[in-house]
Amino acid sequence: MTQHSGDETLPPSDKDPDQSKAADSAAGAPSTARKEQTRDSMVGGLVSSVKYLQEAHADAGVIKLRKADRVTWVLLLIALGMIVATWFLHDQKNLITLIADALFAVVLFAFMAMRFGVLRSLSARQAVLTWQLIMGSFLLGLYAALNTKLIALFYEGTLFK
Repeated sequence: MTQHSGDETLPPSDKDPDQSKAADSAAGAPSTARKEQTRDSMVGGLVSSVKYLQEAHADAGVIKLRKADRVTWVLLLIALGMIVATWFLHDQKNLITLIADALFAVVLFAFMAMRFGVLRSLSARQAVLTWQLIMGSFLLGLYAALNTKLIALFYEGTLFK
């Protein structure tokens, strides 16, 4: 399924060995694959992970959204619509931007809070790895925000004064 390179081997699963064998055989992998598996290179791991997610999405099919999920998406669209409205309503630009920002924050926190329950269904190792991905995404968002501000300051001509 994935190509592996490198000398470092993955640590054993924190699951019961019988469950690990069952999961491996259910996935079509030999039961000893977990013990012999090595870590991918950074690019190889990214590519194989994207392929795996594409296959998982294709296998899962259409996942129905809960009512609360639909509400968060609608509120998110309203907040984005308000941001677009600031381009046309110059007199209320600051007020609309503040309201849209607050709505966006509430929707974002609600969206995340509704999904945190899934961590309890994961093994301890999976939960920690998921949390690390969440933190990495948060740091990526901070990096994007900082660089967006730096670009804006650069084009205003106030960055290096």
